[in-house]
Amino acid sequence: MEQQRTSSPPHGDSKRALLEARESAIQDEAERRAHSRDDGRGPKKSRVLPFMFIASVAFGVYALTAHPSWLVTPPPPPESPVIIEASLRVAMWQEALFVERFRSEEGRLPVDLAQAGAPDVDGISYTQVDEDSYLIVGSNGDVDLVLRSDEPFDDFLGESLKTIANRGGS
Repeated sequence: MEQQRTSSPPHGDSKRALLEARESAIQDEAERRAHSRDDGRGPKKSRVLPFMFIASVAFGVYALTAHPSWLVTPPPPPESPVIIEASLRVAMWQEALFVERFRSEEGRLPVDLAQAGAPDVDGISYTQVDEDSYLIVGSNGDVDLVLRSDEPFDDFLGESLKTIANRGGS
């Protein structure tokens, strides 16, 4: 049996072939890039980021203008007239306590509620009637009340604290 030998190119020719293959591959890649630029395709860019930005802005504008019920907490229901009156009675009673504390410390009535150290509460005013008596007038919606310093504060307050405390249960 005769064995055939395949001849291999001389050592210099194999290097030349590898060099030519490399140069051919580089040239093919350069031509492919040139074609993709000519086609206007260019390298693919991610469109996710601009889409997310536009979607976020659109959602923000929608939420600010439409106030969807699933996004915005609705306002609480209006208080009942009984709760409004009880709240006003408690607020006026607290103002009277400031006046009485001032009277016990200073020996006289204050000129106004601010001098007594009471916080400024909308709808509540103080009037000194004479040297020893005063009125605290309160108004909240349809409810108008007058607390007189010569009447017992407990009678004026009544069941207001219990009414307010039980408002969630009724």
